[in-house]
Amino acid sequence: MFIALKIERASGRVRRHLGAYAGEQRGCRERPRGRPCAPVFSEPRDVASGGKQMRKMMFARGLMGLGLVFSTLVGCGGDDEALNIAAGSAGGPVAWTKVLAGDDEQMGWFVASTNSGQIVVAGTMQSRIDFGPAGQIDSVSDSDIFLAWIDSTGKIIRVRRFGETGGHVPTGIAVDDDGGVLLSGVMIGTINFGGGMLDSQTTGDAFLASFNANGEYRFALTAGGAGEQTGGRIAIAPNGNILWSGTYEGDINVGGVALKSKGQSDLFLANVDKVGKVAWAKSFGGAGYEGSASITIQPQGQILMSGFYEGAPDFGTGQLPDTGMVDGQFLAAFDAAGKLSWSRGLTHEAGYFPFAVHVDHQGLPWLIGACSGDVDVFGMKLSTPTQGIAMVQLDVDGQPMSSQVFAADEVGYVDAMHVKGGGFVIAGDFTNKLQVAGQTLTSAGESDLFVIWMDSTGKVIRQTRAGGAGEERFGSISMLPTGQVVVTGAFDGTMSTGGASYVSKNGPDGYVMLMN
Repeated sequence: MFIALKIERASGRVRRHLGAYAGEQRGCRERPRGRPCAPVFSEPRDVASGGKQMRKMMFARGLMGLGLVFSTLVGCGGDDEALNIAAGSAGGPVAWTKVLAGDDEQMGWFVASTNSGQIVVAGTMQSRIDFGPAGQIDSVSDSDIFLAWIDSTGKIIRVRRFGETGGHVPTGIAVDDDGGVLLSGVMIGTINFGGGMLDSQTTGDAFLASFNANGEYRFALTAGGAGEQTGGRIAIAPNGNILWSGTYEGDINVGGVALKSKGQSDLFLANVDKVGKVAWAKSFGGAGYEGSASITIQPQGQILMSGFYEGAPDFGTGQLPDTGMVDGQFLAAFDAAGKLSWSRGLTHEAGYFPFAVHVDHQGLPWLIGACSGDVDVFGMKLSTPTQGIAMVQLDVDGQPMSSQVFAADEVGYVDAMHVKGGGFVIAGDFTNKLQVAGQTLTSAGESDLFVIWMDSTGKVIRQTRAGGAGEERFGSISMLPTGQVVVTGAFDGTMSTGGASYVSKNGPDGYVMLMN
C-alpha cells in the first residue's frame, strides 16, 4: 500500500485531509463527504505489532491531497538493498532509469531541476537504500525523508536523510535561482534538518526547510498546534522570497504570526524571505474542511492557489458554490501582499476535476488534472463517460477560455510542467487505455506512466508510455535546461523501461527516470 498516513487516536481512527491535491484520485473507490478519494497502491497488508514500527503510507499524496493518515505498522529489516541504473537506446523515449530499492517501501515524491542541470529528488524511505556513490543509507524513523542530488547522466552526487522518530513525508519542493532547495512537508515525531532537533507538538506539524546548492542547512520553520498541520506546495517569488502553502487545524503560529482556523481545517499562505523570516502569513477557510493543493505565480506577481473545499466558504470575495454532500475545488488569486483578489469554486456533484493550476508563457492560468463524469468549471462544461485528463485555459480574471479532455479507462495522479517558450508536458499514471490525439496508449500492467508533450496552442506534439507487467505510480515531473523531462514515483512488481527490467523487493520501490 502507498502513502497516506493513518493516525490512530484513543477515540478511534481519524482521517484528515492534510494537503490537498486530489489529482491522484483514482476511480474514487470511496468518497466520504469532504474527502476526495485517494488511490491505493495495492490492498493493505496485515502486519503484526512489534519490532521496528513503520508508518506505512498509501499513495494518497497528501501533498495533494488527501488524507495523510498515519498508522503504526511493523516492517522487516533486511539485506541486499540495491540501486540500479540502465541506459536506454539513444532513440528511445527513456534515456536512463534509476531504481531506489529496499526491503520495505520507498518512493520518489517530488523532483525539481536546477539551472545547472542537476536533478533533486525528495522521497521517503523505510529501509536501507544503496545510493551508489553516495553510499548506503539506513532509515531511522518509521518513514524518513531523503533528498538526492543527481546529475544528468544519472550519477548520484549527494544524499541527505532526515528523520529521528515517528514518520515524515515531503509535500512540496522548489529550487531557487542559486540552486538552493526548499522542502515542505509534514512531520510526526522528531526530525533534524541540520539546525537542531525539531519535535512535532501533536499528531503532525507542517515544516519548511531550506538548503543551499551543496545540500547544507540554511533554515527550517515549523507550524504546529493541537490539531493536525501539513506543509503544502512552494513557489519562488520574483524577489527570491518563498511562498509556502499548507493546511491546518485549530491555532498555529507561522514564524511569529498567529493564525486560527474557522472550521475543521483551513488554508495558510505565508511569504518567507531567504533567511527564513516570515514577512506575512494569511489564513482562509470556512466551517468545513479546506486544503491547499497547488501554487504558482503569474509574471505580474499575482499568486494563484488551488485546493479542495466543502460547504460554501467565503475566502473574502463572496461564498463559493455550495458543495452540498460532496466536495469541490477552488482557485484563488492573491496580490503580492497576500490580499485576496478573487476566488472561484466548482462542485463534484456529477463528476470530479481535482486540478492543479499552472501558468503558461503568456501568464495565463491553466487547470490540469484527472477528471471524470460531468463538471461545470466556472461556466464551462467538461464531460467524459469514464475518466480522463482535462486541461482548461483561463483568462487573466480566471474565466474559462478553452478546454480539452483525453479520455481514459482509469487515470491516477496527473501533474504538468510549463515549457519555456510555450507549451506543457503532462505526466501521470493510467490503467488500460488512454486516448491522446487520435492515438491509443495501452498499459502493459496494472498501471503505466504516460508523458504528453504539447505546444503553446494545446496541440499534442508527441506522447509515450513507460512501464511493465507490474504497477507504476507517478510522483512528480520536472524539466532540465536541455528540455529533457525527468519523472519520479514508485513501482510494485516488474517495471520495464529503457530496454531493462526491474523487480521491486518487498513492496513498492522508488524510481527516477529521464526521458529523451
